Amino acid sequence: MTPGSATQWLARARRTSARMAILAAALAVAAAAAAAPAGAAIYDPDVTPTASWTIDAAGGDDDALDVAVNSGGAAYVCGQVTSVGGDLDGSLFKFPRSGAGWRKTWDGPAHSNDAFVAVAVARNGSVYTAGANRNAAGQLDMRLVKWSSAGAKLWSRRYTGPVAGNDTATDVVVDSKGRVTVCGDSQGRSGKAFTVVSWTASGTRRWVRRIEGERVTDDRAEAMIVDSSGNLYVTGRRSYEVGTAGYTVKLSPAGVTKWRDDYTGADTIDLQALTRRPGGGVYVCGSALGFDTGWDGLVMKYTAAGTRTVFTWDVGDGADSTDTNFNAVAATPTGQVVAVGSVAYDYGAHTHRRFAVYDAATGTFTGATYSAALHETFTAVAADAYGGVYFTGMRALSASHTTVWTHRYSSIPDGGTWTGEFGTGWASANVPTAIATWRTTVWVVGRAYPGTTGADQLVLKYLY
Repeated sequence: MTPGSATQWLARARRTSARMAILAAALAVAAAAAAAPAGAAIYDPDVTPTASWTIDAAGGDDDALDVAVNSGGAAYVCGQVTSVGGDLDGSLFKFPRSGAGWRKTWDGPAHSNDAFVAVAVARNGSVYTAGANRNAAGQLDMRLVKWSSAGAKLWSRRYTGPVAGNDTATDVVVDSKGRVTVCGDSQGRSGKAFTVVSWTASGTRRWVRRIEGERVTDDRAEAMIVDSSGNLYVTGRRSYEVGTAGYTVKLSPAGVTKWRDDYTGADTIDLQALTRRPGGGVYVCGSALGFDTGWDGLVMKYTAAGTRTVFTWDVGDGADSTDTNFNAVAATPTGQVVAVGSVAYDYGAHTHRRFAVYDAATGTFTGATYSAALHETFTAVAADAYGGVYFTGMRALSASHTTVWTHRYSSIPDGGTWTGEFGTGWASANVPTAIATWRTTVWVVGRAYPGTTGADQLVLKYLY
């Protein structure tokens, strides 16, 4: 099957007399963006991007769970694949810009089910995958594996909490000095703890930070980033007397708390993701359980010093039968913040894909919903240095058939937009899980169901 037959394109024509002015504005934004790569160019917004794709059909149920791109444009995709013995192994793929890549798998000491859920690339080319492996006692251990740029396994480390229980990673980052840090949750004496663990580049454990709420807890660190100075921003949830609070903390490279914030603006807060804020700090997103409006989309801004600004809640239509949830957030160099997720109507009878665009300075937003008669959601979002925002999610063709639907939104008026769709010919659930950009190249990973043999790892590469 060729990429053209597997992917349908809808390109919006932008042939106006103002095209040169639009391109000049885009180039000005790119030049001003600190993250703009040297030698990059903005392309004609009338050009339809091309797509290439690959599927790892190892047999059984396989998933691509995260993707990271290095400074040279090579993509690393982690996840899990079914082994010859029938259990699940962690997997890591390299997709270079040109030439042959490689595929590696990792089987835990107990030869049971293992998975890598997050991947990060160091400046020297080393690659780190984080996730969990099931041990001989049947519990999960937090797992970190370091790989060379050529795919050789350099070392493996595990973390287990103070009691026998499940310990899992959700994210991994590596700073400019090669220090690698993993976050997630870990079983404690009163329940799950919000957990952050850091190692040196040689695999020596540096420090552990565990935050547990009072009484029975279900605390979890969902995501984190590292800034240019090595400071860590981690977000998730923390239990308190009634419900959960959104919990965000800034840690120094040595693991010292610089500031921490519990947001208790509703009975229950669940923070899911964060992204860098230009000038320092982060934007975080998630959901808040409103008294009269059900679950509402939540976006907040934290400065580098920890000052919090709560953006306008996205309450959907405001009825208590409507639930809005944000799964991911991105910031543009043009002063916008975009959060993506879903909005459910009529007590979950049908779910629409949802994105909200915020003004970063004021926190006000305009939302857009892609209507659906069935269940759809946006799962991930990423931005480029030229004002483009890319969100990906599921579009339902039937109750059992979803496609991987990816769209470029432009924060520059009349900038280039496009839409790509994969899986229209495969009548099953095709699901994206993560997205990453390099210049104007976009990588989308997830799982696809091409037949009756189970799920396969899906990797889409859009060139624009």
